[in-house]
Amino acid sequence: MMIRRLIYIFALILTTVSTAVQAQEFEVTVFEPAPDGESAKFAVRGDVQGNPCALIRVACGLDDVTFTGSVVGDVEKRGEEYLLYVPHDAKIVCIKHPNLKPLYFSYPCKLESGAVYHAELSLPEKLYQAITGETAGTRTDVDYEKMPLQEMLHLADDGDPRAMYSLGLCYSKGTGVTRDDGKAVYWYRKGAIYGNVKAQAALALALYTGTGVARNPYLAVEWFRAAAEQGDAEAQYYIGLCYKNGEGVTAVPEEARWWFRTAADQGYGRAAEELR
Repeated sequence: MMIRRLIYIFALILTTVSTAVQAQEFEVTVFEPAPDGESAKFAVRGDVQGNPCALIRVACGLDDVTFTGSVVGDVEKRGEEYLLYVPHDAKIVCIKHPNLKPLYFSYPCKLESGAVYHAELSLPEKLYQAITGETAGTRTDVDYEKMPLQEMLHLADDGDPRAMYSLGLCYSKGTGVTRDDGKAVYWYRKGAIYGNVKAQAALALALYTGTGVARNPYLAVEWFRAAAEQGDAEAQYYIGLCYKNGEGVTAVPEEARWWFRTAADQGYGRAAEELR
């Protein structure tokens, strides 16, 4: 286990030193059917045989993303979303950005004619900064904890991931607003897509516990991993718990202890208790 970890760390160092941003990928972290009735909000587009296409709404914090493969007509960008129409028998799409390695994404389910699907593209905040030259809109000159709600909303709408996470906290705790776990998850998800580590960990915990969203330990593990690999101790503890109990992943005791140790080394008490 230790040898495998050392090899992984050595490979990661080599990759960081010797490759540019182009060697890294964003990833599709969510792909799910939209709620019933959402298709009525969008125009219908047909494939070459006249069958209604499936519509995929892709949330992403980057401009200049392109989609190739079985895509019908032009891809439309609305705010933070890309709208692409694909035939119901489509199997894969290639997602490209000038500064990222192409991502070939296989649809995880059979698409239905006329149905609408939600997808989310995610990338770490440091990578976002490398591509855009900015820290995903986060400001360093404000105190988010003391910020008026309307100002926080304004910053979140402008793409500030820290404000998105802070709004999620407000709705989760009922601070300045009526408590609403569903709205908390909404803002955590937006912050997570923009790469905010705390938002990724909070979204993962909501998915793990089923708070404000349907419980999904498999997706929770992916978000825990995204935050854990960026150093979030709570996420490291929970992904260790997932490996210990076999929730969302195959149980691997050695992997669990490695994550517990990593979190404990940062002073996370619950992880330290797991090591006793």
